[in-house]
Amino acid sequence: MKKIFFLFLFALTFAIFGCSTKGFVQSDRIQYTIQAGAFSDFDNVQRFIDKLSQKGLDPYYYKDGNIYKVRFGNFYTQDAAIYTADKLKEEGIINEYLIVSPDSYKITKNDDDLREKIVNTAFNYLGTPYIKGGNNEDGFDCSGFVQTVFRMNGIDLPRSSPDQYKRGFSVKDDLKRGDLVFFKINGRSISHVGIYIGDGKFIHAPRVGQKVRVESLELPYYKKRYAGAKTYLNDPDFTTASR
Repeated sequence: MKKIFFLFLFALTFAIFGCSTKGFVQSDRIQYTIQAGAFSDFDNVQRFIDKLSQKGLDPYYYKDGNIYKVRFGNFYTQDAAIYTADKLKEEGIINEYLIVSPDSYKITKNDDDLREKIVNTAFNYLGTPYIKGGNNEDGFDCSGFVQTVFRMNGIDLPRSSPDQYKRGFSVKDDLKRGDLVFFKINGRSISHVGIYIGDGKFIHAPRVGQKVRVESLELPYYKKRYAGAKTYLNDPDFTTASR
């Protein structure tokens, strides 16, 4: 009887107070991805991406030498990726395809190494023009830039800056390279994001007519509109992947 009472008390305490878990939000490590198409002509890439986007597939491309390759999806199992690819093939959306597995990425558990790779990837895009809705090396908006940089390092972030803000784990004071910094440019809601690179500076895609560049968080314009920082890289046990 006493045992039953204590079990009941434990259950009641759990129901009222809940349980404590380690405080971090883990971003989605890219698992199985579909790669379809290899193009030398960018116009063909754009048409293919438009076709995939109409299916709600959120494709992206990267350049491998002189060839553009298109990938999309983040599937937890290989079977799920194959099933989706086969359905798209039946519909005539794609032709031949390749399933890219997590083994195709170099695994790292070193937080500092991953942060350096993210920052280095971001610097590769310095000077890329701002394009509203852009998420590739021909042009970015702010969240498209951040999403692409993280994708190139095996981490799948949400597309918009408000969603990127919601998913990340809050950073109070000790910002590290690779953390995300957010701003409220036009009001009360999150509307801009960049990648912190250290020494009080961040890299971002500013706005129409400008290019990806480095700026200081201490500039009055950004200091006034700063909304806080989030990280997807704060847990020492988090294993992720980088290309």
